[in-house]
Amino acid sequence: MNPRTEDVFFAVAAAAVAPRALGGLWLRGWAGPRRDAVLELLEFFLQSANQPKPLRLAHHAEAEQLHDGFDLTATLQTGKPALRMGLARRAQGGLLQLSMAERASRSLQSQLAVLLDEQGFGLVACDESLPDEAGLMTALIDRLGLGLDLRNEEGLWSIEERLTDDEMASHFVQMIPKAAKRWQAVVVSDEALKSLTLAAGQLGLHSMRPVLQSLHAAKIVAALQGHAKVEEEDLGFAVRLCLLPRATRLPGQGRGIHATPLRMRSHKRRVLVGIDRAG
Repeated sequence: MNPRTEDVFFAVAAAAVAPRALGGLWLRGWAGPRRDAVLELLEFFLQSANQPKPLRLAHHAEAEQLHDGFDLTATLQTGKPALRMGLARRAQGGLLQLSMAERASRSLQSQLAVLLDEQGFGLVACDESLPDEAGLMTALIDRLGLGLDLRNEEGLWSIEERLTDDEMASHFVQMIPKAAKRWQAVVVSDEALKSLTLAAGQLGLHSMRPVLQSLHAAKIVAALQGHAKVEEEDLGFAVRLCLLPRATRLPGQGRGIHATPLRMRSHKRRVLVGIDRAG
């Protein structure tokens, strides 16, 4: 299987295993068969994890819909105060899915960033922005631990394929329930943690949040592969899926917008090894 497609499977499986711990998925790409295939795969994996489908949130929704409040329609119909449960509380432990996230108001994005810290759910942000457009707010991107970019189609599966029909999907369906139970017990060495911290710094990520998210991702990927401790391959996935999508610079370069993080490597360990040598 192509490495980029393999990354998609691991990212989506990790999101299904621990949506709250990882914060969610920053899914860049335009509406179409490939993005639909990723979202279908996510629902398929969530089902295997005994998780509900993501709750849908439109980009034009008012921020107040995220919070509990009065249900005006029900109140007028019954003549008694009726409460409405906000989407954030309804999504606790699971996922919200925000369509056309780049067009969401700053108010909605800001509220989502705050609630991701407070309410215990994850967010799938479908970002259709062009490479030279602003896209999501930095505060929201910072909270989405996983990142996939489908805008560059090189190396991706054909649009006729359904990812749920791939034999790798069947394998993950078997591994996801096991990984959900044991990923937190996966052992992480001091050297592995140092590698992730070094990688984050060299990619221009100086907050501890990306490091913690990549640590969670490495443990989840290890559990998905049946590893009792985090190995170099698991760290490679964590760097590519968590750190590279949000990189503000590359080793040896000045600060700049991350343009093509997923086009950098032809081998799954290249990025990690390069960063280790740089240190």
